[in-house]
Formats: sequence, C-alpha cells, structure tokens
Amino acid sequence: MPLSYKETSQPFAEPLTLSQAKAQCVVDSGNSTDDALIAALIAAARHYVEKHMNRAIFNRSMQLFLDFFPFPVYDGTVNPNDRHCLYGYFWHALAIRLPKPRCLSVESIQYINLSGAWVTLDPATYFLDVNSEPARIVPNPGFYWPYTRSWLPNSVIISFTAGSYDRKFADALMVPSTGAPAVTISQADAINAGTVLQTSAIALADAAGNPVAFTDVAGTLTVAGAYAGQTLTATYYAGSAPQTICQAMLLLISYWYNHRDAAEVSPPKSIDFAVEALLSGETFDTFGF
Repeated sequence: MPLSYKETSQPFAEPLTLSQAKAQCVVDSGNSTDDALIAALIAAARHYVEKHMNRAIFNRSMQLFLDFFPFPVYDGTVNPNDRHCLYGYFWHALAIRLPKPRCLSVESIQYINLSGAWVTLDPATYFLDVNSEPARIVPNPGFYWPYTRSWLPNSVIISFTAGSYDRKFADALMVPSTGAPAVTISQADAINAGTVLQTSAIALADAAGNPVAFTDVAGTLTVAGAYAGQTLTATYYAGSAPQTICQAMLLLISYWYNHRDAAEVSPPKSIDFAVEALLSGETFDTFGF
C-alpha cells in the first residue's frame, strides 16, 4: 500500500527568528530592505531540513491515508501469549505507523464502512503509542480493525498532530480575587528570554470548557473582571529546535541569500560538517515509507 499523507496546516512559528537569520546573513538589524526575502528563506530552509530529516520540527496537523486497515480479524487482537512467538509477525503487522514523527496526538480515525458511509472509530477501541518513532496505533485488547468498503483507495483517514521538538502545555491558572484580572502562563519567562518558542496560539477556557476572551502581553493574559477568583486553563505548545538543526538552517539561509541564481560559472565546494552532517543525528529512518 503506497504511503499517502499531507500536512493540513503550517506551523505557528519557525525555528529561527528574523534577527538570527539577519545576523547570519551579515545584515544590519536596522536594515529592513530584505526582511521579506529573509523571512521567506527561513521558511524554505525549514521545509528543506524537514524533508531531509523526514521529521516535523514544530507541531502541525497532518493526515495519513490508507486503502484499508492492516489485517482485521473477527475475534479481537492476538492473544498476548502468542504475540512474540508463532503469531508475532501477525501482531506486529496490526500496527499502523505514523509518518513525520513525533506524533503528539491523534484527533480521529475515519473510514468508509461496508455500507459506504464515513464512520469515526471510537478512540476506546485503539491504543496510541506516542513514545516510539514512528508512533504506532494498535487495536485495544478485545477489539479489531474494522473492514472497509472494498476497492476504494484512501478509505481510511487518520488525522494527527506531529511535532518533534515542542509539546503541549495545559496551565491551570487562578485569576486573582483582587487587583488586575490577569494570569501568566508557565512558559512566559522562557518565551520572553528566547530560550523557548511559543509554537501555537493560546487557548483559554473556564472550568466548563467555554472559551475565554483575553489580551496577551508577553505571556500575561488579562481577562474580564467577572472571572476573578476562577481557575482558567491555558493550552498552548512551546519548544525549541536542537542547535544542529538551527545551524543547518542558518547555513542554507546565508548561502541562498548570497547566491540568488540557479547556476554559477564556478560551482562552490561543499564545506565539511555542513548541512547533511548537522542533520544526520536527527534524521528519521522512514521504515520503507
């Protein structure tokens, strides 16, 4: 079955800031003439290294398409006593492996049933292993992958969130009973210091899960006075890419900035320990995908 997957959203933040890229290109911080070009080169470099590593740096939504579930059975999953002996090959074949690690979450698994209708699989029927690379999804004990409508390509769609170097935070924040109705997210200091990047928008909700409007100033969220004394939950992603990846991106950006044509009379010589060497330790084996 051929691999078919796509990104359904772009990351909220890039691994590098504009000021970092301008410093690498030896462009004065006060010179904004080429800011749009350098910002585009940052995105291009991120696309390049992600493709090279077969890895998503920061979180984004993705979908994996399958023609059918792997080896469905009528009476549930393989007996645990048999998983690593006679039926071991069968047990391992049941796993669905997700590309572009790491997987942070699976939002849904949808499939076309035998009647031709799209159905969302109950999350209680499968188990997600996010600690492995690639992440694996297997049926829970006592359950099995359902049969899909025959001869329909991409009859299974798995929607998931991928991101190797950031994670989701869920901060429980108490709004003061007196004074300004403001709360500060746990990663605010690190984000403001530049050691961590905020890689998604912040969602704020009350105890009932209702969205709460707020204004954000450097990680301090100001809400309406009616929320005084209440506990609100702020959810967001934050993280930072390894310096090897950042350095590989900087090398690409400065080269492209200074060489804007597709060809040169005297091709430059690749330096030692350059882009491929920097990325080698982070590259993911695609396990045949």
